[in-house]
Amino acid sequence: MTRLAALLAGTFLLTGIAAPVLADGAIDPGYGAVLADPTDPMINNAYAARAEARGEYRKALATYERVLVHHPDNAEAISGLMRMRRRLQPSTTQVFLELGGAYQSNPRQFPSPGETDDGNAFAVVRVLDERSFGTQRWRTMIEGSGEIFGDLDVLNNFAISADTGPLFDLTPTIAVRPALVGGYAWLDGDSFFGEFGASLGFEGYLQGALQSIELRATWRDYADRWVSDDGAVIDLRGHFGYGGLLDDADAIVVKPRLRWSGVDTRPGVVIPSGFEPGRYFEAGTRVEYYYPFAEWLLAGPNVGLFQRWFDKPVVVGGADRRDTYLAPGGSVILRDLVAENVDFRFDYRYEIQNSNDPTRDFDNHAVAGRVLARF
Repeated sequence: MTRLAALLAGTFLLTGIAAPVLADGAIDPGYGAVLADPTDPMINNAYAARAEARGEYRKALATYERVLVHHPDNAEAISGLMRMRRRLQPSTTQVFLELGGAYQSNPRQFPSPGETDDGNAFAVVRVLDERSFGTQRWRTMIEGSGEIFGDLDVLNNFAISADTGPLFDLTPTIAVRPALVGGYAWLDGDSFFGEFGASLGFEGYLQGALQSIELRATWRDYADRWVSDDGAVIDLRGHFGYGGLLDDADAIVVKPRLRWSGVDTRPGVVIPSGFEPGRYFEAGTRVEYYYPFAEWLLAGPNVGLFQRWFDKPVVVGGADRRDTYLAPGGSVILRDLVAENVDFRFDYRYEIQNSNDPTRDFDNHAVAGRVLARF
Protein backbone atom coordinates (compact mmCIF):
# COMPACT_ATOMS: atom_id res chain seq x y z
CA MET A 1 0.00 0.00 0.00
CA THR A 2 1.41 3.42 -0.95
CA ARG A 3 1.88 6.18 1.64
CA LEU A 4 -1.10 8.05 0.14
CA ALA A 5 -3.32 4.95 0.35
CA ALA A 6 -2.24 4.31 3.93
CA LEU A 7 -2.93 7.93 4.86
CA LEU A 8 -6.38 7.80 3.26
CA ALA A 9 -7.14 4.48 4.95
CA GLY A 10 -6.32 6.07 8.28
CA THR A 11 -8.56 9.00 7.45
CA PHE A 12 -11.46 6.61 6.83
CA LEU A 13 -10.99 5.14 10.29
CA LEU A 14 -10.95 8.58 11.90
CA THR A 15 -14.14 9.63 10.13
CA GLY A 16 -16.01 6.41 10.97
CA ILE A 17 -15.99 5.18 7.34
CA ALA A 18 -14.51 1.71 6.86
CA ALA A 19 -11.47 1.70 4.62
CA PRO A 20 -12.57 0.33 1.22
CA VAL A 21 -9.70 -2.10 0.60
CA LEU A 22 -10.36 -4.37 -2.39
CA ALA A 23 -9.30 -7.98 -2.72
CA ASP A 24 -6.08 -7.04 -4.52
CA GLY A 25 -5.10 -4.55 -1.82
CA ALA A 26 -6.19 -1.48 -3.77
CA ILE A 27 -8.54 1.17 -2.44
CA ASP A 28 -12.08 1.60 -3.77
CA PRO A 29 -11.78 4.31 -6.43
CA GLY A 30 -14.72 6.20 -4.95
CA TYR A 31 -13.10 6.75 -1.56
CA GLY A 32 -11.91 10.23 -2.37
CA ALA A 33 -15.38 11.45 -3.28
CA VAL A 34 -16.85 9.98 -0.08
CA LEU A 35 -14.17 11.66 2.02
CA ALA A 36 -14.73 14.96 0.26
CA ASP A 37 -18.47 14.92 1.12
CA PRO A 38 -19.53 12.12 3.54
CA THR A 39 -23.14 13.38 3.52
CA ASP A 40 -23.70 13.30 -0.26
CA PRO A 41 -26.35 10.58 -0.86
CA MET A 42 -25.42 9.83 -4.48
CA ILE A 43 -21.74 9.31 -3.73
CA ASN A 44 -22.40 7.23 -0.62
CA ASN A 45 -25.06 5.09 -2.28
CA ALA A 46 -22.68 4.34 -5.13
CA TYR A 47 -19.97 3.39 -2.63
CA ALA A 48 -22.45 1.16 -0.73
CA ALA A 49 -23.55 -0.52 -3.97
CA ARG A 50 -19.94 -1.41 -4.81
CA ALA A 51 -19.42 -2.79 -1.30
CA GLU A 52 -22.59 -4.83 -1.67
CA ALA A 53 -21.41 -6.21 -5.03
CA ARG A 54 -18.17 -7.33 -3.35
CA GLY A 55 -20.13 -9.15 -0.65
CA GLU A 56 -19.17 -6.63 2.06
CA TYR A 57 -22.70 -6.42 3.43
CA ARG A 58 -21.91 -4.93 6.83
CA LYS A 59 -19.93 -2.14 5.20
CA ALA A 60 -22.81 -1.49 2.79
CA LEU A 61 -25.29 -1.50 5.68
CA ALA A 62 -23.26 1.07 7.62
CA THR A 63 -23.07 3.30 4.56
CA TYR A 64 -26.81 3.18 3.88
CA GLU A 65 -27.41 4.00 7.55
CA ARG A 66 -25.10 7.00 7.27
CA VAL A 67 -27.04 8.28 4.26
CA LEU A 68 -30.32 8.01 6.13
CA VAL A 69 -28.99 9.98 9.09
CA HIS A 70 -28.70 13.01 6.80
CA HIS A 71 -31.39 12.09 4.22
CA PRO A 72 -34.07 9.98 5.97
CA ASP A 73 -36.33 9.90 2.89
CA ASN A 74 -33.70 8.71 0.40
CA ALA A 75 -35.41 5.83 -1.40
CA GLU A 76 -32.23 4.13 -2.62
CA ALA A 77 -30.72 4.09 0.88
CA ILE A 78 -33.97 2.83 2.44
CA SER A 79 -34.14 -0.01 -0.10
CA GLY A 80 -30.48 -0.85 0.44
CA LEU A 81 -30.82 -0.78 4.21
CA MET A 82 -33.76 -3.23 4.16
CA ARG A 83 -31.95 -5.47 1.66
CA MET A 84 -28.80 -5.63 3.79
CA ARG A 85 -30.73 -6.26 7.00
CA ARG A 86 -32.44 -9.25 5.41
CA ARG A 87 -29.13 -10.45 3.93
CA LEU A 88 -27.38 -10.32 7.31
CA GLN A 89 -30.15 -12.04 9.28
CA PRO A 90 -29.09 -15.56 10.28
CA SER A 91 -31.11 -18.63 9.37
CA THR A 92 -33.24 -19.72 12.33
CA THR A 93 -35.52 -22.63 13.19
CA GLN A 94 -37.74 -22.33 16.25
CA VAL A 95 -39.94 -25.02 17.76
CA PHE A 96 -42.92 -24.19 20.01
CA LEU A 97 -44.51 -27.01 22.02
CA GLU A 98 -47.76 -27.03 24.02
CA LEU A 99 -48.87 -29.92 26.21
CA GLY A 100 -51.91 -29.78 28.43
CA GLY A 101 -55.30 -30.90 29.55
CA ALA A 102 -58.77 -29.36 29.76
CA TYR A 103 -62.22 -29.90 31.22
CA GLN A 104 -65.44 -28.75 29.55
CA SER A 105 -68.94 -28.90 30.95
CA ASN A 106 -70.51 -29.16 27.46
CA PRO A 107 -67.85 -29.95 24.84
CA ARG A 108 -70.42 -31.04 22.23
CA GLN A 109 -72.18 -27.68 22.61
CA PHE A 110 -75.61 -29.22 23.05
CA PRO A 111 -78.57 -27.25 24.40
CA SER A 112 -79.46 -28.24 27.97
CA PRO A 113 -80.30 -30.80 29.25
CA GLY A 114 -78.46 -32.86 26.62
CA GLU A 115 -75.01 -31.67 27.65
CA THR A 116 -72.31 -34.13 28.73
CA ASP A 117 -69.09 -33.01 30.39
CA ASP A 118 -65.69 -34.48 29.58
CA GLY A 119 -61.97 -33.90 29.86
CA ASN A 120 -59.30 -34.09 27.20
CA ALA A 121 -55.56 -34.04 26.66
CA PHE A 122 -54.04 -31.98 23.85
CA ALA A 123 -50.74 -31.21 22.18
CA VAL A 124 -49.60 -28.59 19.67
CA VAL A 125 -46.25 -28.42 17.87
CA ARG A 126 -45.31 -25.38 15.77
CA VAL A 127 -42.14 -25.03 13.69
CA LEU A 128 -41.08 -21.61 12.38
CA ASP A 129 -38.18 -21.57 9.92
CA GLU A 130 -36.65 -18.44 8.38
CA ARG A 131 -33.64 -18.36 6.10
CA SER A 132 -32.13 -16.31 3.31
CA PHE A 133 -31.63 -17.35 -0.29
CA GLY A 134 -29.30 -14.67 -1.59
CA THR A 135 -31.01 -11.41 -0.63
CA GLN A 136 -34.43 -13.04 -0.38
CA ARG A 137 -35.80 -13.96 3.05
CA TRP A 138 -38.10 -17.01 3.17
CA ARG A 139 -40.40 -18.20 5.97
CA THR A 140 -42.02 -21.61 6.43
CA MET A 141 -44.45 -22.47 9.24
CA ILE A 142 -45.71 -25.98 10.07
CA GLU A 143 -48.21 -26.85 12.80
CA GLY A 144 -49.55 -30.15 14.07
CA SER A 145 -52.21 -30.50 16.78
CA GLY A 146 -54.39 -33.12 18.39
CA GLU A 147 -57.04 -33.60 21.11
CA ILE A 148 -58.09 -36.86 22.75
CA PHE A 149 -61.20 -36.91 24.96
CA GLY A 150 -61.85 -39.23 27.86
CA ASP A 151 -65.32 -40.45 26.87
CA LEU A 152 -66.44 -38.58 23.76
CA ASP A 153 -64.37 -40.29 21.09
CA VAL A 154 -66.43 -38.53 18.41
CA LEU A 155 -64.58 -35.32 19.34
CA ASN A 156 -61.05 -36.73 18.98
CA ASN A 157 -59.34 -34.66 16.32
CA PHE A 158 -55.95 -34.16 14.69
CA ALA A 159 -54.77 -31.59 12.17
CA ILE A 160 -51.65 -30.55 10.29
CA SER A 161 -51.14 -27.32 8.35
CA ALA A 162 -48.30 -25.49 6.64
CA ASP A 163 -47.58 -22.29 4.77
CA THR A 164 -44.47 -21.10 3.00
CA GLY A 165 -43.52 -17.92 1.20
CA PRO A 166 -41.04 -15.02 0.83
CA LEU A 167 -40.81 -11.82 2.87
CA PHE A 168 -40.61 -8.51 1.01
CA ASP A 169 -39.87 -5.23 2.80
CA LEU A 170 -42.25 -2.38 2.05
CA THR A 171 -40.63 0.00 4.55
CA PRO A 172 -37.90 -0.45 7.19
CA THR A 173 -40.60 -1.59 9.64
CA ILE A 174 -43.30 -3.22 7.46
CA ALA A 175 -43.01 -6.41 5.39
CA VAL A 176 -45.42 -8.22 3.07
CA ARG A 177 -45.53 -12.00 2.75
CA PRO A 178 -47.41 -13.94 0.05
CA ALA A 179 -47.60 -17.65 0.81
CA LEU A 180 -49.02 -20.99 -0.27
CA VAL A 181 -51.09 -22.65 2.46
CA GLY A 182 -52.51 -26.11 2.97
CA GLY A 183 -53.76 -28.50 5.61
CA TYR A 184 -55.53 -31.71 6.48
CA ALA A 185 -57.76 -32.66 9.42
CA TRP A 186 -59.09 -35.85 10.97
CA LEU A 187 -62.16 -36.21 13.22
CA ASP A 188 -63.50 -39.23 15.10
CA GLY A 189 -60.79 -41.48 13.63
CA ASP A 190 -61.67 -40.59 10.03
CA SER A 191 -60.69 -38.05 7.40
CA PHE A 192 -62.46 -34.75 7.92
CA PHE A 193 -61.29 -32.25 5.30
CA GLY A 194 -58.33 -31.09 3.25
CA GLU A 195 -57.66 -27.57 2.03
CA PHE A 196 -55.25 -25.71 -0.20
CA GLY A 197 -54.90 -22.04 -1.08
CA ALA A 198 -52.90 -18.86 -0.67
CA SER A 199 -52.48 -15.96 1.73
CA LEU A 200 -51.19 -12.40 1.73
CA GLY A 201 -49.94 -10.96 5.01
CA PHE A 202 -48.56 -7.64 6.23
CA GLU A 203 -46.55 -7.38 9.44
CA GLY A 204 -44.36 -4.92 11.29
CA TYR A 205 -43.11 -3.87 14.70
CA LEU A 206 -45.03 -0.74 15.62
CA GLN A 207 -45.41 0.73 19.11
CA GLY A 208 -42.97 -1.88 20.37
CA ALA A 209 -45.07 -4.92 19.37
CA LEU A 210 -45.67 -7.10 16.33
CA GLN A 211 -48.74 -6.02 14.36
CA SER A 212 -50.08 -8.15 11.53
CA ILE A 213 -53.00 -8.59 9.16
CA GLU A 214 -53.55 -11.53 6.83
CA LEU A 215 -55.95 -12.36 4.01
CA ARG A 216 -56.24 -16.10 3.43
CA ALA A 217 -58.32 -17.95 0.81
CA THR A 218 -58.56 -21.75 0.60
CA TRP A 219 -60.62 -24.37 -1.14
CA ARG A 220 -61.86 -26.87 1.45
CA ASP A 221 -63.04 -30.37 0.54
CA TYR A 222 -64.82 -32.51 3.17
CA ALA A 223 -64.80 -36.30 3.22
CA ASP A 224 -67.97 -38.09 2.11
CA ARG A 225 -68.87 -39.13 5.66
CA TRP A 226 -69.64 -35.58 6.76
CA VAL A 227 -72.55 -33.23 6.21
CA SER A 228 -70.39 -30.72 4.29
CA ASP A 229 -69.53 -30.81 0.63
CA ASP A 230 -66.77 -28.45 -0.53
CA GLY A 231 -66.23 -24.76 -1.20
CA ALA A 232 -64.13 -21.68 -0.61
CA VAL A 233 -63.27 -20.25 2.80
CA ILE A 234 -61.89 -16.68 3.02
CA ASP A 235 -60.47 -15.22 6.23
CA LEU A 236 -59.28 -11.71 7.04
CA ARG A 237 -57.66 -11.61 10.48
CA GLY A 238 -55.42 -9.31 12.42
CA HIS A 239 -53.17 -9.32 15.47
CA PHE A 240 -52.56 -5.94 17.10
CA GLY A 241 -50.67 -5.38 20.35
CA TYR A 242 -50.44 -2.23 22.43
CA GLY A 243 -48.53 -1.52 25.63
CA GLY A 244 -48.80 1.00 28.43
CA LEU A 245 -52.59 1.05 28.68
CA LEU A 246 -52.82 1.23 32.49
CA ASP A 247 -49.18 0.57 33.36
CA ASP A 248 -45.87 0.91 31.53
CA ALA A 249 -45.49 -2.88 31.39
CA ASP A 250 -49.05 -4.06 30.68
CA ALA A 251 -50.32 -5.10 27.25
CA ILE A 252 -53.56 -5.48 25.34
CA VAL A 253 -53.92 -7.73 22.29
CA VAL A 254 -56.77 -7.36 19.80
CA LYS A 255 -57.48 -10.17 17.29
CA PRO A 256 -60.27 -9.22 14.86
CA ARG A 257 -61.53 -11.71 12.28
CA LEU A 258 -63.86 -11.73 9.29
CA ARG A 259 -64.77 -15.02 7.62
CA TRP A 260 -66.84 -15.97 4.62
CA SER A 261 -67.57 -19.67 4.15
CA GLY A 262 -68.92 -20.89 0.83
CA VAL A 263 -68.91 -24.53 1.90
CA ASP A 264 -72.32 -25.96 1.12
CA THR A 265 -73.98 -28.70 3.16
CA ARG A 266 -75.66 -31.95 2.20
CA PRO A 267 -77.99 -34.22 4.15
CA GLY A 268 -75.99 -36.52 6.35
CA VAL A 269 -74.44 -37.01 9.74
CA VAL A 270 -74.82 -34.19 12.25
CA ILE A 271 -71.36 -33.39 13.55
CA PRO A 272 -70.22 -31.39 16.61
CA SER A 273 -71.07 -27.70 16.30
CA GLY A 274 -67.51 -26.66 17.08
CA PHE A 275 -66.55 -28.12 13.71
CA GLU A 276 -69.80 -27.32 11.93
CA PRO A 277 -69.40 -25.99 8.38
CA GLY A 278 -71.94 -24.21 6.23
CA ARG A 279 -72.46 -21.12 4.12
CA TYR A 280 -72.15 -18.10 6.40
CA PHE A 281 -70.46 -14.78 7.10
CA GLU A 282 -68.82 -14.17 10.47
CA ALA A 283 -67.44 -11.02 12.10
CA GLY A 284 -65.94 -10.55 15.53
CA THR A 285 -62.88 -10.12 17.66
CA ARG A 286 -61.02 -11.42 20.68
CA VAL A 287 -59.47 -8.99 23.16
CA GLU A 288 -56.84 -10.03 25.74
CA TYR A 289 -55.36 -7.92 28.53
CA TYR A 290 -52.23 -8.87 30.50
CA TYR A 291 -50.89 -7.20 33.62
CA PRO A 292 -47.41 -8.02 35.05
CA PHE A 293 -48.01 -8.65 38.76
CA ALA A 294 -44.40 -9.87 38.98
CA GLU A 295 -41.54 -10.54 36.57
CA TRP A 296 -42.68 -14.17 36.44
CA LEU A 297 -46.45 -13.62 36.64
CA LEU A 298 -48.81 -12.26 33.98
CA ALA A 299 -52.58 -12.37 34.34
CA GLY A 300 -55.67 -10.68 33.00
CA PRO A 301 -59.17 -10.95 31.55
CA ASN A 302 -60.14 -11.67 27.96
CA VAL A 303 -63.30 -11.85 25.90
CA GLY A 304 -64.37 -13.08 22.49
CA LEU A 305 -67.45 -11.83 20.63
CA PHE A 306 -68.54 -13.15 17.22
CA GLN A 307 -71.68 -12.86 15.13
CA ARG A 308 -72.47 -15.41 12.44
CA TRP A 309 -75.05 -14.96 9.65
CA PHE A 310 -76.08 -18.11 7.76
CA ASP A 311 -77.73 -18.03 4.35
CA LYS A 312 -80.14 -20.89 5.16
CA PRO A 313 -83.33 -20.63 7.20
CA VAL A 314 -83.88 -22.32 10.54
CA VAL A 315 -87.10 -23.86 9.16
CA VAL A 316 -88.51 -23.90 5.66
CA GLY A 317 -89.91 -20.47 4.90
CA GLY A 318 -88.52 -18.99 8.12
CA ALA A 319 -85.76 -16.53 8.91
CA ASP A 320 -82.13 -17.36 8.20
CA ARG A 321 -80.15 -18.66 11.14
CA ARG A 322 -78.26 -16.10 13.27
CA ASP A 323 -75.78 -16.96 16.04
CA THR A 324 -74.20 -14.65 18.62
CA TYR A 325 -71.22 -16.13 20.47
CA LEU A 326 -69.80 -14.53 23.63
CA ALA A 327 -66.85 -15.97 25.59
CA PRO A 328 -65.55 -14.02 28.61
CA GLY A 329 -62.64 -15.51 30.52
CA GLY A 330 -59.23 -14.99 32.03
CA SER A 331 -55.64 -16.24 31.84
CA VAL A 332 -52.69 -16.66 34.19
CA ILE A 333 -49.15 -17.16 32.83
CA LEU A 334 -46.18 -18.25 34.95
CA ARG A 335 -43.00 -17.44 33.02
CA ASP A 336 -39.62 -19.23 33.19
CA LEU A 337 -40.31 -20.80 36.60
CA VAL A 338 -38.66 -24.19 36.08
CA ALA A 339 -36.44 -23.35 33.11
CA GLU A 340 -35.77 -20.57 30.65
CA ASN A 341 -38.30 -20.49 27.81
CA VAL A 342 -40.73 -22.77 29.65
CA ASP A 343 -44.05 -21.25 30.78
CA PHE A 344 -47.19 -22.52 32.49
CA ARG A 345 -50.54 -21.15 31.39
CA PHE A 346 -54.03 -21.55 32.90
CA ASP A 347 -57.21 -20.41 31.15
CA TYR A 348 -60.89 -20.22 31.98
CA ARG A 349 -63.58 -19.49 29.39
CA TYR A 350 -67.37 -19.31 29.68
CA GLU A 351 -68.97 -19.79 26.27
CA ILE A 352 -72.51 -18.59 25.58
CA GLN A 353 -74.21 -18.88 22.21
CA ASN A 354 -77.63 -17.40 21.49
CA SER A 355 -79.30 -18.40 18.23
CA ASN A 356 -82.68 -18.12 16.59
CA ASP A 357 -82.27 -21.87 16.06
CA PRO A 358 -83.08 -23.28 19.52
CA THR A 359 -80.97 -26.38 18.82
CA ARG A 360 -77.90 -24.14 18.57
CA ASP A 361 -78.29 -22.36 21.92
CA PHE A 362 -75.68 -23.56 24.41
CA ASP A 363 -73.35 -22.62 27.22
CA ASN A 364 -70.08 -24.24 28.21
CA HIS A 365 -67.49 -23.82 30.97
CA ALA A 366 -63.93 -24.62 29.85
CA VAL A 367 -60.82 -24.80 32.05
CA ALA A 368 -57.39 -25.62 30.64
CA GLY A 369 -53.81 -25.86 31.84
CA ARG A 370 -50.76 -26.21 29.64
CA VAL A 371 -46.99 -26.16 29.49
CA LEU A 372 -45.44 -24.02 26.76
CA ALA A 373 -41.84 -24.51 25.70
CA ARG A 374 -39.70 -22.77 23.10
CA PHE A 375 -36.57 -24.27 21.56
